[in-house]
Amino acid sequence: NPRDDVIVACGTAMIEFLRVGLSRTGQRVIEHLPGVYSVTNRATHGVSPTMLCCAFTKTEFSLAGNLKNAVEGLCLTGSEIGNIYLWKREEQIDMIVAAHKGPVYSISTFVNGFVSGGKDGKLRLWNNDLEPERAYDISAAALTEVVIKSIDHRTGSVLVGTASS
Repeated sequence: NPRDDVIVACGTAMIEFLRVGLSRTGQRVIEHLPGVYSVTNRATHGVSPTMLCCAFTKTEFSLAGNLKNAVEGLCLTGSEIGNIYLWKREEQIDMIVAAHKGPVYSISTFVNGFVSGGKDGKLRLWNNDLEPERAYDISAAALTEVVIKSIDHRTGSVLVGTASS
């Protein structure tokens, strides 16, 4: 995390935020904070979705006024049901985006937004308001069904790792 000593662990029906700190005696300790889903998410899904990937934002997210005091270091997670969730510390902000048809396997952030990829073979570029800017169907370009497994974004280029299904 670019802002503080937080590590995120995600997996089957869980997300956990691990905060590294010091005890009163000066020893390094790790505080385990389970992710707290928003009221809307709990009402809609009832259970915690499986999180497959995460990335930290590199700039402030404006979220059209939905998030006051936005800072870099917010956490984005991709789920097995195709949604992307936004977290501030261990609490999910009431912002869920239906991003892909099927699992979201990778998210890579950059100053103006982020890129996501998933089982649907689509690469999506998003702005800092969590609005889609562009979509590329890698499967259509490859003329075969492709799953996007990893993404990296550097200076205007996107590197995509794929697997055939």
